[in-house]
Amino acid sequence: MTKTCSNNSHCSHVDGPKLSLDEFGSKLGKIRAICKKCVSAYNSKRYRINKKYINFITAKYQKDNRKRCTELAANWRINNPDKVKVSKKRWVKENPSKVAQISERYRSSNSGKINARNAKYQLAKIQRTPKWLTLEDCRRMERKYEMASLMSDFLGVDLHVDHIIPLQGELVSGLHVPENLQILLASDNLGKSNKF
Repeated sequence: MTKTCSNNSHCSHVDGPKLSLDEFGSKLGKIRAICKKCVSAYNSKRYRINKKYINFITAKYQKDNRKRCTELAANWRINNPDKVKVSKKRWVKENPSKVAQISERYRSSNSGKINARNAKYQLAKIQRTPKWLTLEDCRRMERKYEMASLMSDFLGVDLHVDHIIPLQGELVSGLHVPENLQILLASDNLGKSNKF
């Protein structure tokens, strides 16, 4: 039975209130006769019934059209950075052992890069440590690092001592002083990078 929505569009699967045009997709510039929810339900059912065949056809198409698929995927990632970020975060959370393997492989293959980055960071820390820093300031910073280590052990979570204003910021760089240090979850600190 076809229902007329408020815009004179028809949804052939909905028995209920009239639907707005937003509830319908479009194809070749024309509004579809079936609402988005019905199309989604149909596609889900079709996929469940034909899962093996659809996966086979998709894999064959991707193999035969590798360059085109790579371009489409790259364009999609460029146009949907928020979705990519959410997807990556979810994958990392769901696959901790794979993340550990990838990280270990990267570390073993790129030890030179990692050493160079660490040396650059240590140099930046030295350069951003003011000469007027007192012995008491140095002790306060040491205590901050000790506190982070104790809290990590006690709470069973990985904590970092973070520079609120990064030492290597894009627009502005902070100093390596007690007032610029905070204790953060490692994941928050790594996600923050050189931003504040």
